[in-house]
Amino acid sequence: MKSSRKLTKQLQDSMRLLAEATEGASYIVQSMHQRIASGPEFLGKPLAPLVKALTSPTYETVRLITRLVSKSVDTLIEPMHEWLPYKGLERGTFLAALNGVLGDHLAAQQSSLAISMQICFQGQSLSDDPERLKQMFPKPQPLLLLLHGSSLDEQSWERKGMNYGRSLAEECGYAPLYLRYNTGLHISENGRLLAELLEHYLKKWPWPWEKLAFLGHSMGGLVALSAIHQASEQKLNWPEALQNLVSLGTPYHGSPLERTGNWFDVALGAYSYTEPLARLGKIRSAGVTDLRFGFFLEEHWRGRDRFAKGPDPRSYLALPKALRTCVIAGTRSLVPGKKLLSDGLVPVESALGQHRKKDLRLEIAEKDHMIIYGSHHLDLLSHPKVYEHVKRWLS
Repeated sequence: MKSSRKLTKQLQDSMRLLAEATEGASYIVQSMHQRIASGPEFLGKPLAPLVKALTSPTYETVRLITRLVSKSVDTLIEPMHEWLPYKGLERGTFLAALNGVLGDHLAAQQSSLAISMQICFQGQSLSDDPERLKQMFPKPQPLLLLLHGSSLDEQSWERKGMNYGRSLAEECGYAPLYLRYNTGLHISENGRLLAELLEHYLKKWPWPWEKLAFLGHSMGGLVALSAIHQASEQKLNWPEALQNLVSLGTPYHGSPLERTGNWFDVALGAYSYTEPLARLGKIRSAGVTDLRFGFFLEEHWRGRDRFAKGPDPRSYLALPKALRTCVIAGTRSLVPGKKLLSDGLVPVESALGQHRKKDLRLEIAEKDHMIIYGSHHLDLLSHPKVYEHVKRWLS
């Protein structure tokens, strides 16, 4: 019953989100309609008052109907919880993608669609009850936390019959823990939440933490780096157990895809007739815009318009000396060359922490670099060569 109630609430919030999107789209269409029909700009748009007077009532009617439908959602859906089958209907993949694009908005609205951060074990949210934890982990084990990428969830680690966490548990004795988080939030916010969550579990754990490792894919590597830095600043205890950070396709210096999106916003906003369309580009979440340059600290984005075009504001940040950091980059290129293609999302140099500016390069030993040729971004989650290197580094 509790599960069906949760699904009912998610359906209600989904309908409200759709109504909100419809109302927002009506403003964009109205603005473009009035700008185009108002006449040439060099004549001062002589028809603007008439067009506004004739079209505004129509658009207001559309928005009024949309609001009425939105307010009726609770009444229409509430009775469904009695008979709505819950099993199999909660679409984790859909929620993860939705949070990737709109997660900050959903969290601000306290929507049931917003993913809350939690650590998962064997497909379930990890209990923080000490007795329950002792039953699940009857002896001390090295811990491995796997952090998924943007618009994904912990299920992304199960791909093409492979699961690095499960394999490392069997071959190296790790206890694999999987992070689930809202990838639409700022990476620094997720880093802070993770730092606090790990400290919470450290206090509840039945055994001392002697060895902890992070394995991050894409954005997950930046969240891990953010958590490490913030935990150090707050003088938390769990980093003392952290020995390894392994990242797969992590955009340490950003992704051209987000930078292209930023230029797209600027180009549309520069022309009065297409300026309303620039609002569409501002739908994307804080987590997505953080990927422009690889922002993982609050100081990187605080006080800045995240949609404005501008230079990379980051400064050098040294990696903890006691932490072994290993990086794997994918490339669609089949053989080594002077200029390697990206993995479809992240350039090789960005994934390896390399940068043309010396003070932004991550100091990672060359023996801890690996490039996987003929590989796309998601292939890094299920590639035998990736797993062999991860196993070697972590064992």
